[in-house]
Amino acid sequence: MTSSPVYQCKRALIIGINTYQNNSLNYCINDAKDLMTTLNRIGFKEVLLGVDCKRTKFLQMVETFAGRIKPTDLTLFYFSGHGKQYENENYLLPSDYDYDYSTRESIYLLDNAVSVQYIMKKIYHRYCPVTIFIFDCCRTNVRTKGGSDQQGLSPMHASPETLIAYACAPGAVAVDETRNGRNGYFAEHLLKHIATPNNDIEDILKIVAREVKLQTSGFQVPFRTSSLTEKVCLVTSNVQAQMATPAPVGSDNNMNNFEVISSDEAESEPLNDDETRNEQQDAGVSRISIATGSAISSGSWIRCSITLYMLRKADPNHKWQIQAVFGNKRRLAFNSAEALSYHEASTNKNEAVPILYRLQLIFIYNDKRQVCVCDDGKYYITSSFKIRISEPGITFTSHYYAHSLHALMISPSMSDQFLFGIHFKKGGITSLNAAPPGISISLWDSLPIFAYYLLRTQSYDKCGALFDQFKIIEESSGLIMSSDCLEKFLSMCLKYLPTIGNVLNQDLNALKILIQMIALIPISKRNIVFDTKASEFVSVILKIFSNKLDAIIVTINKNDWISFYKGLTVLICIKIRHEKDKNDTDNTIDLLSRISEKEQREDAALQLLKLFKLLERRLPGNKMMELYKLVNPKDLSLEYLAPSASWETYIYGLTRIVENCEYRMNDLEDHIKDQLRRFLNANYFPSKK
Repeated sequence: MTSSPVYQCKRALIIGINTYQNNSLNYCINDAKDLMTTLNRIGFKEVLLGVDCKRTKFLQMVETFAGRIKPTDLTLFYFSGHGKQYENENYLLPSDYDYDYSTRESIYLLDNAVSVQYIMKKIYHRYCPVTIFIFDCCRTNVRTKGGSDQQGLSPMHASPETLIAYACAPGAVAVDETRNGRNGYFAEHLLKHIATPNNDIEDILKIVAREVKLQTSGFQVPFRTSSLTEKVCLVTSNVQAQMATPAPVGSDNNMNNFEVISSDEAESEPLNDDETRNEQQDAGVSRISIATGSAISSGSWIRCSITLYMLRKADPNHKWQIQAVFGNKRRLAFNSAEALSYHEASTNKNEAVPILYRLQLIFIYNDKRQVCVCDDGKYYITSSFKIRISEPGITFTSHYYAHSLHALMISPSMSDQFLFGIHFKKGGITSLNAAPPGISISLWDSLPIFAYYLLRTQSYDKCGALFDQFKIIEESSGLIMSSDCLEKFLSMCLKYLPTIGNVLNQDLNALKILIQMIALIPISKRNIVFDTKASEFVSVILKIFSNKLDAIIVTINKNDWISFYKGLTVLICIKIRHEKDKNDTDNTIDLLSRISEKEQREDAALQLLKLFKLLERRLPGNKMMELYKLVNPKDLSLEYLAPSASWETYIYGLTRIVENCEYRMNDLEDHIKDQLRRFLNANYFPSKK
């Protein structure tokens, strides 16, 4: 096994919860606080601690933690408290979790617990070289409908370079007891060994498992699953020296066809006067760091090709270049082309058009996370680079640099990387207000342009990467979509639609992907109010979908179905919000009833019902009844009766819930009385005059 790699930063999120509405615990907060102290002592740069978190705070901490992670970090997540599984999905329970049987348990968990898969996805999207999850939970059985025997957590698959540790075996319950008067059994032994220098984390967890099993006479047996491919030490005897001094560089014996050149040799050629002036002016410009993917075996290099895509509005005949700059001498130019054959959609020939810039880079990297970029057949060691516009002038060239970009991930699984919302500023300390050539394209405007380009060129295999990367940027930036932004987004989608008209009408894949793109729109009751003209795009897409419904539904696989029906229901919501003719509403709702597969029809109907509740949108009574019919009655709950427009519709939906009730009827009756009291006091359903 190779020596443990060095990480630029080690980060941890630790949450401990003692206080619950039912079945409070005793030692979880102590376990969390003691682990935080230990990790701080062994060199973790950032350790976030949450104590007795309610669900909102829990999710905020996950968002904050994930937003700070860099692709060069080792990350650790630890939870101590109650956890449970339901239908093979795992959930961590916040302090305000209190299942009361008033709804189906699966729905209550989604809205009131914290999904383990959600946390993992948030962290995985940061592309860390090593991720560790430790679940010290399931200390007692949690209140479950019908006395379910689904205790503990279900086993989970470890993604690449991930370790998942459980305080007890899957499906089992840990002991909420202590020997030292402060910590639970698992935490006690974890704290005792986790700070051991030069000890692999997997070896540490083996020791912990053995000692806990012995201490509990076999009742509690910790479990783990791992995909780590190298030794991972959380602490070494010379941590500071390792972090400060990079490993020596040398070409690999297995890379006889590659010439690896050190950075000093690469930059030894003197610069001319103009270059010197420019580089001095460029000093201090923020650089984009480069991170590698999963570690590899010792003594080998991995070669991978990365294509960067970015957008800017410009005259197609412009003379300036966009370059990636490595060191002082390596300047690789992006190729440019019209992204959308935009003049098909515009009669203004003088208007700047969206230009797509593309650059293919060849890298190699090794197990020490050293990276080399290829230029003219040779490989130059690098750790960061800059992206700039280089505009020739009368006397010298002006440079404008891209700012606030995320790190570039070098990995064979990340062959296409999209750069969103790029803005350039003048380099150096002078002329900071000088405007760069061209026009920046915002984050939200970039999404349809990139998507339309991929559809127009039928590069469907790249769309998944586009959407995943956009979602990461959207979540990490914390941007909120205003009504003006949503109106502009839909107007842009409509304006550029003629550029993909042929492929959209001829290829079902194109229509499917376009609807999946709409799933990325975070609609709300605030932003859905905008000019009706912008909703014309929605009407056009739904009309195409209606004509091709039977053909397209059967082509959608299980992996694509969730994003597809979410996008479809967003389109339907926008359409209903802006249509004036009742017949249009009837036709829009009827789209769901035409989906032949029962489970798919129920999924889409339930999602639409959730959106109506979110948007506080009411439908005419007959259409609401039809929607209630489409939803699986086991998924109906009292909260989904709020969009009802009349007592008649409300009673119909309530009858569906009662007839299919799987809960304790006494509890359900109490909740019905509370809801009826609120509706009557608020005159929720005014009497007809």
